[in-house]
Amino acid sequence: MSTRLHLQHTAFSLVITAAAVSSLLLPWSFGVRAAIALVFFLGTGFIAGKGLFADEPQFWRTFLGTLSVLALTMAVGSAVYYLHRLDTASVALVLLVDAFVAGLCCARTAQRRKKIFNATPSVTPSDTAPAPTKKVWLIVRAVTGTLLAGIAIALIAYGFFMLAGAATGTSIRSPWDVVPRMFFITFFFAAAATLAASAGGLAPKTSLLAAAGLALLAASVATTVYSVGFGFDPFIHRATEATIFRDGFISPKPPYYLGQYALVTIIAKLLGGSVNAIDAWLVPAAFSLLIPCAYWGLRKAFSFPPSASAAAALSILLLPLDSFAVTTPQGVANVVFLMTAFLALPAVTKGAFPRSVLFLFAAAAASIHPIAGIPLLIFAALVALLSSYERRRTLHKVALAVAVMIVALVGAVALPATFMLNSLHSGAGVTLDADTLRSPTALIETLQAAPVITRQFSAIYDFVYSWKAWRDTVIVLLALLGVFVARKKTKTGFVYLVSGLVLASNYVLLKSVVQFPFLIAYERSNYADRLWELTLFVLAPMAVTAVAAIFSRAGKHVPSVRVVIALLLAALLTSSAYLAYPRRDKYENSRGWSTDSSDISAVRSIEKDAAGTPYVVLANQSVSAAAVREFGFPKYFASKDAAHPSPIFYYPIPTGDPLYQIFLDTNAALGRREAVRKAMDLAGVHTAYYVVSYYWWHAQEIILTAKRNADASWSVSDEDYVFKYVRTK
Repeated sequence: MSTRLHLQHTAFSLVITAAAVSSLLLPWSFGVRAAIALVFFLGTGFIAGKGLFADEPQFWRTFLGTLSVLALTMAVGSAVYYLHRLDTASVALVLLVDAFVAGLCCARTAQRRKKIFNATPSVTPSDTAPAPTKKVWLIVRAVTGTLLAGIAIALIAYGFFMLAGAATGTSIRSPWDVVPRMFFITFFFAAAATLAASAGGLAPKTSLLAAAGLALLAASVATTVYSVGFGFDPFIHRATEATIFRDGFISPKPPYYLGQYALVTIIAKLLGGSVNAIDAWLVPAAFSLLIPCAYWGLRKAFSFPPSASAAAALSILLLPLDSFAVTTPQGVANVVFLMTAFLALPAVTKGAFPRSVLFLFAAAAASIHPIAGIPLLIFAALVALLSSYERRRTLHKVALAVAVMIVALVGAVALPATFMLNSLHSGAGVTLDADTLRSPTALIETLQAAPVITRQFSAIYDFVYSWKAWRDTVIVLLALLGVFVARKKTKTGFVYLVSGLVLASNYVLLKSVVQFPFLIAYERSNYADRLWELTLFVLAPMAVTAVAAIFSRAGKHVPSVRVVIALLLAALLTSSAYLAYPRRDKYENSRGWSTDSSDISAVRSIEKDAAGTPYVVLANQSVSAAAVREFGFPKYFASKDAAHPSPIFYYPIPTGDPLYQIFLDTNAALGRREAVRKAMDLAGVHTAYYVVSYYWWHAQEIILTAKRNADASWSVSDEDYVFKYVRTK
């Protein structure tokens, strides 16, 4: 790089960094702040990409560089927060570190890598211009493809319009209770049009925009439909982020989730607020970026045609999408995990991706959630070792093989060991069930999944739930086919298979041997289930590689087969979108009710009635989520029970919280005073409130009995019934 060009980049970096830091201090409008934040991250990403991805076209250089800068922001931001806090000065420091590291990367542009992005044409280009007939045909194809992509984008926009129209503040058990059935028809035709534009070779690159939009649509149903919020964990994390944004820290500081907290807080500081909106759209927006990541990885690693690569990239939506339906640390970490797995493809096949960036992404994932971060660090280590294997001499190959075996064996027990070590430090009470290991029959029974009913003689639902029953098997089989395809490029492509086996081993151990007695019964397999998802995610690049190979071969030999594959794929994509959210149909009946406006009114009325008097509340998790949304974490009480020494939050938290168990016992006791008194004794207070939602089991019987036992009662919109109990001193 010439000195003049280097000075230009330095000056540009100084200007955008100064503007970003200034936006933290000056009362600029939201629009100005948003523009400055966008320019800072894209500009810094462009500068970093100049060094890290010097041989890529400018778009990909900026795209990959920006992803790297965001990963750096999460890693550095989490470290700064853990060691100090995330006030304005600390955020400015993180931005300065981003700019400085990007500048260092740019200074390394001279170390250029082999240019391999553009695939070698299968037919040697002619020096003569194409025949007029062929030229007209190419124009017709381009116009048709652009039109199809435009139709897909219009259908996706209409899908968002339907979701926005279905948005509700009332409590529902499934978004599909309020979303019109036309949404699925629209989604199917949008997917079909996108696949026609890409797989048909009409406009594969233009179709990437539609594919990313379709991914965003699939992942944003809950964010759009649930006006108050979806689930329980997102309320906790948003309240935490709001506290960090306001005060710079929250006490106690958790050693995990910090990557998400740091990124949301830094963006919110740049924008001047909007913590809830940033958090709500973080995972859906990030998930849509997986489409270009997969496309780039396939093109660079295997030189698949753009049409096959674009169509295969959309098949990411065949994966289980549950964790991408709402923003949680696990969901954010899963997105980073998948991004890294796809971006590592060229590192595995051609050594063309900087390994330092892979470890940066792994560090970012580890700062968000250890369940994704630790496996990703193991994966990055395996990629770094295996991708250099074939270039070493015999003696070095033996050393590398030993190193790979050590990493794989350590990785196979990494997460169970981490849980046990954390239990020793925190006293969480994680235990080992060694008897399960001694009994293969018991082990198999533990690992067996509940059977999925696939025949209710309803054609559409039979198809959807058949896909659910076979999805994991299909993904694994496609991954094995993808490993075979990758083997033609390099023998080290089996790093994905090795990583999958490592994660599967962790899954088996967590599912069968490691026990979590402090959790509610239905949540005890939660950690293991997340690891099975990660196993599928690490195999996903190989599965998508197989899909790309199928499209590529079908296009050469039997073009009409692509139509059948595209229609089947569109139907499966629509099924995956449906399965990503709670459902109420002939096969499954979700029992989880969402937080609604009545819950918000109920917690406000309780706070007003208490008038500063210390109190605890017995309520379901929807009401607890409403309290966290409205008030954050204002009240904790020292536990009076030696068996549960941890501080007691004044609303039940359904994750091993003793107050939640008392709530369940109070339901069983129909709201009698003796049951409620246990909550007062636990927290050492003299006032307790008991909230019964109209949809609760035996609600009418509970309400009638509780009215006779409570000192006062009232209802909120005939949906939430509040009962007040006072113990005289």
